[in-house]
Amino acid sequence: MIYKKLELWETLFRGIINLDMNFAILSNSYGEDRSGAIIGRELKKIFPDVRILGAALISMGEKYKKRGIGDFS
Repeated sequence: MIYKKLELWETLFRGIINLDMNFAILSNSYGEDRSGAIIGRELKKIFPDVRILGAALISMGEKYKKRGIGDFS
């Protein structure tokens, strides 16, 4: 059942998201960096043409880099 819901959301998002869009993920701690990086990685799988950037406010953004998410620098 949960997979059907995920498929529905993916279909809806594909219909409304402009592929020239950028997503910014901001995080304020090491735990949030990891969560944001994982979310960013999964978004990249669903929307490979969307640019996803991570901004770690406390750390150096290692978690984002490790998962292939670009940064603002």
